[in-house]
Amino acid sequence: MEIRGYLFDVYNFESDIHVWIKDEVGNMHLLRDTFHPVIYADASPQRLRNLVTRLTEMQALAESPSFVTKKHFYRNEEVRVLRLAISRPSVLNRIKRKLYGMIDRIDIYHSDVEIPNAYMHEKHIYPFAPVIARLKKPPLWNQVDAIVALESETVLDYEIPKLRVMEITLENSHRLNISPRNRLQLHYGDHKLCVDGQNLESDVKQINSMILSHDPDVILTSYGDQKIMPTLFTWTSTAKIPLALDRDQVPGLQRNIIKKGLSVNTYGSWIFRAASYPLYGRLHIDSGNSFVFSNSDFAGVVELSRLSRTPIQRVARTSTGAALTNMEVHNAMDSQYLVPWQKSKVESWRTAYAMIEGDKGGLIFQPNIRQGCVYENIAQLDYSQMYPSIMVRNNISPECVNCDCCANDPDVPRAPESHWHICRKRVGIVAQTLSHVLARRKHYKGILKNGDNAEVDAKQGALKWLLVTSFGYLGYRNAKFGRLESHEAVTSFGREILLRAKELAEDMGFEFLHAITDSIFIRNADGSVIDRDQLKVLCERIHEETQIEMAIEGVYHWAIFLPSKVDPQAPVANRYAGLFDNGKLKIRGLITRRKDMPAFVKAFQTELLDIMRQQNTLYGLRMEHTRLSELFQTYRAQLYNRSVPWRELLMRRTASRGAGEYAVSTGTAMALQQMQKRGIEVQAGEKVRYLVVNQESKNPENRYLGEEVVLSLHAKTQIAYDVNYYYKLLLESFEEIWQFFAPRGFFHASRRSGIEPSLFDSVRISI
Repeated sequence: MEIRGYLFDVYNFESDIHVWIKDEVGNMHLLRDTFHPVIYADASPQRLRNLVTRLTEMQALAESPSFVTKKHFYRNEEVRVLRLAISRPSVLNRIKRKLYGMIDRIDIYHSDVEIPNAYMHEKHIYPFAPVIARLKKPPLWNQVDAIVALESETVLDYEIPKLRVMEITLENSHRLNISPRNRLQLHYGDHKLCVDGQNLESDVKQINSMILSHDPDVILTSYGDQKIMPTLFTWTSTAKIPLALDRDQVPGLQRNIIKKGLSVNTYGSWIFRAASYPLYGRLHIDSGNSFVFSNSDFAGVVELSRLSRTPIQRVARTSTGAALTNMEVHNAMDSQYLVPWQKSKVESWRTAYAMIEGDKGGLIFQPNIRQGCVYENIAQLDYSQMYPSIMVRNNISPECVNCDCCANDPDVPRAPESHWHICRKRVGIVAQTLSHVLARRKHYKGILKNGDNAEVDAKQGALKWLLVTSFGYLGYRNAKFGRLESHEAVTSFGREILLRAKELAEDMGFEFLHAITDSIFIRNADGSVIDRDQLKVLCERIHEETQIEMAIEGVYHWAIFLPSKVDPQAPVANRYAGLFDNGKLKIRGLITRRKDMPAFVKAFQTELLDIMRQQNTLYGLRMEHTRLSELFQTYRAQLYNRSVPWRELLMRRTASRGAGEYAVSTGTAMALQQMQKRGIEVQAGEKVRYLVVNQESKNPENRYLGEEVVLSLHAKTQIAYDVNYYYKLLLESFEEIWQFFAPRGFFHASRRSGIEPSLFDSVRISI
């Protein structure tokens, strides 16, 4: 018997592999297979004998060990290693834990490749691959005899099968318990169900009825991993009624209900990841716990899942860097390399001078604001994916930079300034992986030039983040395929390439204004309109000399380079706004782009910029002053009249420590303390939102209200907000962009005419 369809999901329980296939008419089939992952060991004969003895005692070997020949990743030479097929994959975690005490005594390879990934690699299949599965003869029902993908994962124009999607959300905050004021809502098309947790038996039965009647393939939640799924699995345990969330009713399966996530401090920033709650037989994607889905939608998740041969639910919960690493692992395994279980190549010794010379980062020319911050007729030229292109063109990969095999080759290519040599005897795994990603994104962007396509845009967006990550991972301390010398080699090439672009632009008579890593801003010396044909000639020359494609990002009618807030005479590289000649605005670093600012203030600046977009000249912009002043007064009046919904005034911050660990009574600190009093625990890295109610109050507890506190009071108490505080933010958002066009003294007068603190109608609330 054969089943033809799409590979929907793969997961394992020890060596038992569960394979779901969605056939061509939409029916789901659960198949089973057996898989024993293979690891490799390299050590002295005695230590290898001890390892085999221990694994035999644990009944962890599926077959007799044997010696095979593989390639060492860094040395690029064949080595003889012991092949071990593991019967119980859970043993691999114990092996990895033991490795910390066995450094320099035994090398283990392929031990941290996740089982579903390893299975798909061996079978040459991937998520949503069109497949044919041949089943074994009875009585081995639903046992896979063979499974074959009908096309490669590298195919560009593929079809994503139609899936049934159900959404599960909370009425208000995920930090509040489910109640009549914070109901759980299930949506499927026009069908909707709301439950409030007051009668668990009835609620679970209603949820099961809706799931079974619509049989969704995908459960899409918001904060599902952090709140919804732990709550539902607690309900089903209490009511003793099985939930229908899983299609695969695995006998004896019991989830550990984990509500606490993981807080990680990386490079000075706190990141929070909720516990993972994947489903069996359905796909659960939590938009509140998925960077890829939030930025690239479902099609972007599928794109990365295909290329990395990683299950959909796993890709949705990890970073793009994890997907990139899995792609590199598969390419390394295809090349017969031994994949180390962790980063094993440390930074080379060098002098302090050599470090200063080589480790300079990207090149930036600060905007030229000596003659003013506002310009007309500026062109922006961008290198297309400069760093990934450098990595591919120059074969930069951790095993290729300062490789042993080319150390004595006088003709080997070298990186500028640092003088690291780069292997010319093999193509690096990183370069090999990125070359295909670059080609895919270029293909998708070519399609988008002919019109909008949401699915294609999501795919190229996912690849964009993958490429952005690729450079950072070269220098990331925990990256499996990272090495600091590789990272520095890329930036050294980047600096040289950007300098060459600057020189070529100036050779053609353009005035150079600004550059940041992979972009340059130029104009005609007399400020006249730029000829696009000239720009195309310049791009072609830059491409010819640097071998990296340069494209016209756009020609600005006008552009504003904002100065530092601390020193108005100091330029800032990444704060600017401009109007392209196609009518589109480009904005970087303004309040409207900041996630921490209130929606009300961002809405005002967005509307202000929309009006400015209607003018192509600086003269025309200045003529809009009256119109923009009236707009400002309209928003000011909404604040003064207290007609702004409180949700639009919430400030958003990231918690960096516990509730009682803040030295200063900031809005974040007070919101955390208020939630702690209500039994709500917030971990470092989580987002906190609060309302400013009276910042001038002598009692810090009366200055701010956390969102959850406001929700609990909203039905019975009128919530006031600090009009004066939000007026200052509103004025700041106006001044930020309009200070260069307003009459002299306008904003100084506006600050003086702001709402006086004495007019603030404070409402005291006991919290």
